Amino acid sequence: LALAAGGGYAAAINVVAIARAGGLARLGVVYAAMVACVVAVTLCLRGFHALHVHHYIFFAALAPLGATDSHFGAASQGLVLGIAMQGIARYGPATLWPYSPPPTF
Repeated sequence: LALAAGGGYAAAINVVAIARAGGLARLGVVYAAMVACVVAVTLCLRGFHALHVHHYIFFAALAPLGATDSHFGAASQGLVLGIAMQGIARYGPATLWPYSPPPTF
């Protein structure tokens, strides 16, 4: 729990540093484009596949939030990428859209 609280604090410090540097709008556009692409593909595959975001994909997507030149940036990137690597090592790489057969009634 303390590790999660420390990681959240480091992430907040990084977001403030990115905002002060003027990069928050650009980062928001990139994240919005990523979400729009995932939603579009999910809608195209909705009859046969279901969206399942594994924890390592979520944490790997958070890695750019630690892109500041500070100790907090290094700590948060280490934490986030460590969780992502642990997920891949433990559960193996998995797709965002596993096959989901339609229900039979």
